[in-house]
Amino acid sequence: LGLLVEQQGSGAERYMGRVLSALTHSVTVSLSATETGGEWESIYHLLTAAEKLHAALAQLPHTPDYLSDVALLLCSRVLHHRHTWVQLAAARVLGRALGAIDPKAQGGVGLRKLLTACGGAFALVRGMCAQVASDSFDERLSEQVLRNLIHLCTALHHDRKLVKDSEVDAAHPEDGEDDDDDDDDEGGARG
Repeated sequence: LGLLVEQQGSGAERYMGRVLSALTHSVTVSLSATETGGEWESIYHLLTAAEKLHAALAQLPHTPDYLSDVALLLCSRVLHHRHTWVQLAAARVLGRALGAIDPKAQGGVGLRKLLTACGGAFALVRGMCAQVASDSFDERLSEQVLRNLIHLCTALHHDRKLVKDSEVDAAHPEDGEDDDDDDDDEGGARG
C-alpha cells in the first residue's frame, strides 16, 4: 500500500480513505498476530505506508473516517510497541496527524477529536514519557517525540481543556495509594 501511495502521489486522493482504512484493519490484524507470536515487521511497514499516505495527501485529515482510523493506528499498543522501529513509525504518524490539524481551527474541535480518539492528550504525553524512559530510546525516536511534545504543548497552551482533571486523577491513584500507605506506616510507628 505504501508503494501504491508513492507511485500514485496526489492521484491516490480519490481512494485515500479506503487505503487508510485498509492500513488500519491490517494493523489491527497484525496486532492480533503479534499476540500469538507474529512479527513486528508488518506493523512497521503498515505504519510507514500510513506516513507516506499522510505525506502525499494533505486532504487526508479531512476524510470522514480519518479520526477513527488514525485512533486505531495510534492506539497505545502501537505507540508503546516493544520494537523501537514500530514506536518510531507510530511517532512519525502521530507527528503527521498532529501537524495536519490546526489546533485553533473551529475552536480546536479537530485536535480535541484526534486526541480523544487516541486516548486523550494526557495519555499521549504520558506514553511519550514512557518512551523516553525506555531502554530502547534512541536519537531518531527522541527527535520525533520532541516534535510531538512541542505540538502537544503548544496545543495545551492554547486550550487547557484538552487535558481533563479526571485523566490526571485517574493516572495517579497508585501514587495516592503509596502516599496513604506511607501515612499509615508513619501513623503506626508513632502510635
